[in-house]
Amino acid sequence: MEDPGAHYHLQQAATALAKGDTLTAREHSAAVLALGGVRGGYATLAPAFATLPPDLQPLPPSPLLQAWRRAARFLPGKMSFAIGLIAWTLAFIILPIQRIAATLRYFLSAGLIVFGTLFSLMSYTQFTMLRSDLVMLTAASLVYEAPSDQSPSVRRVPAGVIAQSGEVLNGYIALRLPSGQRGWAAIGATSRVLSKD
Repeated sequence: MEDPGAHYHLQQAATALAKGDTLTAREHSAAVLALGGVRGGYATLAPAFATLPPDLQPLPPSPLLQAWRRAARFLPGKMSFAIGLIAWTLAFIILPIQRIAATLRYFLSAGLIVFGTLFSLMSYTQFTMLRSDLVMLTAASLVYEAPSDQSPSVRRVPAGVIAQSGEVLNGYIALRLPSGQRGWAAIGATSRVLSKD
């Protein structure tokens, strides 16, 4: 089950590309990727990122990752966590019971542990999908080592780069670029793509 919001943003990105508005197209494209992508949608989004340097282009999610995110969205995160917790609890209750045959007891407990781990990971995946803040640099800017323009710069980043954001300090926002580099950019040069809420 794909997120309907991803389809909306894909349509908006395609419309913006048709009008030649690459900045808006990149913003909507980043939202599509943040929401788990749309089957076959990355080919439509690729032109929006074509002008960026290769190490700053967002990587398309793998088909396996997209399938995992769709599965994680199937149940609410708290319900997935509760199912995982119940499975783990049952596994450790069943383990010491002597009345069940030893092989069945271990097999059932191991199955419940795997089941509980799977649902706990699904809950965590959903939590990270909803809580990841992405920002787009709306203007070319320098990324600094510290939250000050007096500190050494890490690199110059063109407009349209999507980065994961962190804390805000002294008018600067912490960023993790697609290349993996970390630094600080002026908050006025960024625009939020996917909010926490």
